[in-house]
Amino acid sequence: PTRSSDPTPATPASDLGTGLAPDVRATLDSYNEAVEGHIRSILEDGQAIGDFRSDLVPEIDAILTRSLLDGISELAANTPDQAARIATAGTRTVLAALR
Repeated sequence: PTRSSDPTPATPASDLGTGLAPDVRATLDSYNEAVEGHIRSILEDGQAIGDFRSDLVPEIDAILTRSLLDGISELAANTPDQAARIATAGTRTVLAALR
């Protein structure tokens, strides 16, 4: 059970469209698909040239990478005085997972 003193949990990007008008929801879905498609393409290209791990599964790792990036963005937004350090650490962490 959630107590009133508990922090509000982060909202996944997939939940942000709840309650939106159908046309707005469709636009948001299209945007999310495009972003994940671009990340998947980057992962595939990186694998092809040997920059990224050969055992990546681009369809899955694109979603995981997007989630990591969303978390980094949210943390930086919530603690702007630490945004540069968060971006640096987040970049290091994401790249370590992919290489």
